[in-house]
Amino acid sequence: MEGEGFGACLFRLMEGNPSEHVCEPQHLADAIECDASQVNRWLRGIGAPKLNSGRTEAIAQHLHLNAEQTKELEAAQIYELKQPTQPYQKRPPRLPRDDTTKKPPYSGARGKAAVESLLALLEQAPAGTGRDEPTNTITLTWRSRTPLQMTDEQQSRWRVAFQSILRRGWRLHYLCLLDKNVYRTVNLVQNMLDFIGMGVYIPRYFTTGYDTLTAATDLLVIPGFAAAWLYSAQSADRADAGIFVRDPRQVRSMMAH
Repeated sequence: MEGEGFGACLFRLMEGNPSEHVCEPQHLADAIECDASQVNRWLRGIGAPKLNSGRTEAIAQHLHLNAEQTKELEAAQIYELKQPTQPYQKRPPRLPRDDTTKKPPYSGARGKAAVESLLALLEQAPAGTGRDEPTNTITLTWRSRTPLQMTDEQQSRWRVAFQSILRRGWRLHYLCLLDKNVYRTVNLVQNMLDFIGMGVYIPRYFTTGYDTLTAATDLLVIPGFAAAWLYSAQSADRADAGIFVRDPRQVRSMMAH
C-alpha cells in the first residue's frame, strides 16, 4: 500500500500469517534473531530495519509471504526510512511543587474527543511483559446499555488496538454487566469474537437484580501507563465523556478499584 508505514504493514501481514501459530512479536524476534523490544518498536511505528540488515527478507520467510506481500513490506520499509526523524528536544525543567501554573495530571473530554482520547491510550500503550500478574493485566468494563458511539474508522482502530495489545504481551480482563436485554447480550458476544484466541483475553460477566442498568460508568486501566473513567454526560444509556489520567498514583488507585 502506497504511503504505508513499516509498522502498520508488518502488523497487517502478521495478522494474515498463514502459519498454524499466531505470530507474536517474540516469535518473530526469535525467528529473525532480533530483540523483541525492537519488533515492538516497529509495530508502534518507530523506525524500520536498515536496508542491508536482511531483516525484511527474514520476516518474509518466517511469515511465508508471497512475492507481492514481500514487495509491500519492502516498500513500507523504504517509505519508513525516508521519513524525517524528529529532532531531539530537551525536556523543560520541572516546575516546583507549589507552582500554581503546573498542569493537572489528567484531562477531560466529551463526545468524539473522548473516544479519540480513549483510542490514544490504547494505541500508545507500551508492550506488555507476557507475565501472569496484575501489573500486566489491562482491565476494561462495560456497564453502559449501548456501546461507545464510534465512527466506522474508530471502530476499526478500536479492534486493531486491542488485537495489538493482546499480541504484545498484555493480559486483558473484560468485565461486563449483563441485564435482561437479549439484544445487548448478543451484541456483546459478537464484539468478543474479534478477540477470542488472540492472546490472554479473559471476559467475565456479573449481573444485577434490577431490570434496568444504572447510569453509565466504565473504566479502562492500563497498569503503569494510564487509565480512563468514562461516564454519561449527555446520553442516558451510554458513556459519552471521560477523565483520562497518567499520574502513576491515580492509575494505581483506579487499578485497585
